[in-house]
Amino acid sequence: MFTDVNHTGSVGVSVKGEAWHRPDDTIGVAAVISGISHDNQLYLAAGGLGILDGDGALNYAKEKVLEAYYDGKLASTCTAHWTTSLLPTPRSIVLVAQSLFSECDCTSSSSAGKP
Repeated sequence: MFTDVNHTGSVGVSVKGEAWHRPDDTIGVAAVISGISHDNQLYLAAGGLGILDGDGALNYAKEKVLEAYYDGKLASTCTAHWTTSLLPTPRSIVLVAQSLFSECDCTSSSSAGKP
């Protein structure tokens, strides 16, 4: 998370790709909501300091994050992973992070043991 929190809740789901005939693929989505307690808000407003917060003039709205990912098999020895994180705000949805990663195992088992 991006701020001090006293409570958090999360939910997520991950689904294998059998339904779209890609049994080695997985798609997932998760949502997180976090916030600080009223007592912590009063403490910070009175000048108290937290790990990240503490100027006394902050907006104490709930922090909401939506994350999604897709793992896909590109070939018998190659996979790709895409992930994104979104931060919904009252006026828009902000893209917080996005990444694409691929990995291939280039060693061939057919050449094992041969000079």
